[in-house]
Amino acid sequence: MSGLGSIADQRASVPEESAVDREASRQQSLDRLSVLDSRAEASFDGLVHAAAAICGTPIALISLIDHDRQWFKANVGLEGVSETPRAISFCTHAIEQADLFVVEDAQLDPRFATNPIVTGDPHIRFYAGAPLLLSDGSTVGTLCVIARQPLRLNNRQREMLRQLGRTAVHLLEGRRALLAEAELRQEAERISSGMPIGLYATDGEGACTFTNPRWQEIFGLSQEESLGSGWADTIHPEDQAAVFAEWIQAAAAARPFQMGFRVLRRDGQVIHVHSQAKAMRNPTGAITGFLGFALDVTTEVALQAELLHQSSHDALTQLLNRRAFDARLSQCLQQPVQPGMPGHALLYIDLDQFKIINDAAGHAAGDRLLVQVARLLETFRSPAASLARLGGDEFGLLLPDCSAAEAEATAGGIIRALEEFRFLEGEQRFRIGLSIGVVPLLGQGFDPDAVMQAADSSCFTAKESGRNRWHTWGEGDVDMISRNQAMRWVTRLQQAIDDDRFELHAQRILPLDPADDDALQVELLLRIREPDGALVMPGVFLPPAERFQLITRIDHWVLQKTIALLSAQASLAGIGRISLNVSGQSVGDRSFLKVVDAALAKAGHAITRCLRFEITETAAITNVPAAMHFIAIVRRHGCTVALDDFGSGMASFGTLKNLTVTHLKIDGQFVTGVIDDPLDDVAVRCFVEVAQVIGLRTVAEFVESEAVLQRLRQIGVHDAQGYHLHRPEPFEQLLAEAMAKRAG
Repeated sequence: MSGLGSIADQRASVPEESAVDREASRQQSLDRLSVLDSRAEASFDGLVHAAAAICGTPIALISLIDHDRQWFKANVGLEGVSETPRAISFCTHAIEQADLFVVEDAQLDPRFATNPIVTGDPHIRFYAGAPLLLSDGSTVGTLCVIARQPLRLNNRQREMLRQLGRTAVHLLEGRRALLAEAELRQEAERISSGMPIGLYATDGEGACTFTNPRWQEIFGLSQEESLGSGWADTIHPEDQAAVFAEWIQAAAAARPFQMGFRVLRRDGQVIHVHSQAKAMRNPTGAITGFLGFALDVTTEVALQAELLHQSSHDALTQLLNRRAFDARLSQCLQQPVQPGMPGHALLYIDLDQFKIINDAAGHAAGDRLLVQVARLLETFRSPAASLARLGGDEFGLLLPDCSAAEAEATAGGIIRALEEFRFLEGEQRFRIGLSIGVVPLLGQGFDPDAVMQAADSSCFTAKESGRNRWHTWGEGDVDMISRNQAMRWVTRLQQAIDDDRFELHAQRILPLDPADDDALQVELLLRIREPDGALVMPGVFLPPAERFQLITRIDHWVLQKTIALLSAQASLAGIGRISLNVSGQSVGDRSFLKVVDAALAKAGHAITRCLRFEITETAAITNVPAAMHFIAIVRRHGCTVALDDFGSGMASFGTLKNLTVTHLKIDGQFVTGVIDDPLDDVAVRCFVEVAQVIGLRTVAEFVESEAVLQRLRQIGVHDAQGYHLHRPEPFEQLLAEAMAKRAG
């Protein structure tokens, strides 16, 4: 039974009585403990030190509520203060609760905003108290933690605070039955044996005189082995000097020992430990021993390392991601080149005709190729070099202390290795080529964006010169790039944005069950209206927009335009969901996320409930943490999220476990073959079954025939879109039709 359940059950068993009688009964229970104004005791001190460390607060107390005061049995962080008036105490409120009483920011809570211990010393902002509920049903006080700034506890910290509160109750009730200090210590040791944290006590020389079972488990020692100085030998050899130095310095400075270190157990297992200890002193000030605790934080350290790895590495290839690579490039460019040293170099690597392999063998095969190419490129990475997947089929290799000639030799070696490499997919064999842009970095103060632009342009020149070669950047390349067809797209796209020549078209998404809501559902599709009136399709301008980092501006325009059109409607009753595609670059752009968050907040729920954001599976698995963050932001505003092109990536089901999307858009390559290809049919059925288990609504793309539509209906797909159902038309026209239909 949980701690909350236990407290609630005990309160339910107490007969109803008046507030006066209940307070009198509570005071009698407190008096029977014979604990008020007693001396400090190590067992209680250990609990508040543990609570403060676990919750990350400077103050922790065991507070007992007397007639007109709260008295502190144990106190860390309010040295010299033994009691405060009950009338202004937070704990008076906490003892009326069945579970934790938490105030995350006292200045925002009308009950405490003007409280003198909030407005004045000790300036309480955060408070969390676990009520100390005795076995007779009386709540005599709290074990509480306090901070001078707003704070929020996670679930683990809350549960640990409850457990420490229950331990404090056991100590209080055990103490009442003991007549001598020796008996009190024996009872405290018995109780500590079941605690989830390791407790220990040492003599003045640091030799252990007491350890509880959890401490012994953490250090891998028996009870007998844990006593004395043998524990020091279990500290990891690489950490011993630092631990011993901190122990000595903490004692000399009269401050608690607090440190994280590794324990190397005799079974070879490495345990990450967080330990804290406080010196116990006699009346003359001499150290007589130490009292402390140890927490096994191995799981937390591993999780933190994994999250750090995910934030800086590409999920598919496990190479550095673009953000981490940009950071290393910036750091490298800030370092001056020492006299006589060759400088640095950057290689921008792009696979030639990667799309052909994707189209011929499928996206999953393309992902496998990228992984194999990444492993091959790693053979050219020196220990000091940085290798990253920059996006799609592009890689970057940063070579510190590398001359231009050495960089060109490395580029040539990579190209020769790829010439000998063959990618095997079933019975198909593919020759792989690549183009490389080489940029020598011969000085300090280069702009990272300019360097990446030069590398990208040099790579493009290598492609234009015949592919499967490298091109080294030179000052004369600037004029050449300005004449390049692809680079002219930068100006064209920027001009289209400035002149508001983008247009929103839309394709209907229709439910396959006639009983489903017939509200308007569409996917927005982008077009550019040229000055001569011609329409430019997205397949022409989106690739250069992504290549030259303009796609996020376009995504921003689409969001603003969509919100503006919806805001102009007299009623949104006939509108279901409007799907907006978001690029992988935008998903990982923190400034874009802030813009989206602000725009959705300003738009209001009536509009945001009409919006659905579509993220491709490839974009999601390329940067899972960024995708999770983006999804959390838009869903907080009531928007839905679809995982687009599902099935095209190599980690589809694993991705679904981590992403809280609401819709699954099945990749069109499976939908088009659902009639003629048994494997495509099986794949679609599998996707639908997985979506049903998770509770997602499915959408099929590229529905081109009635036969395909009927098969999708049999399989259980919810919605469909494609030319068989509706050809794209201007979004404003569709909106007007939907409004007219509702009005009629």
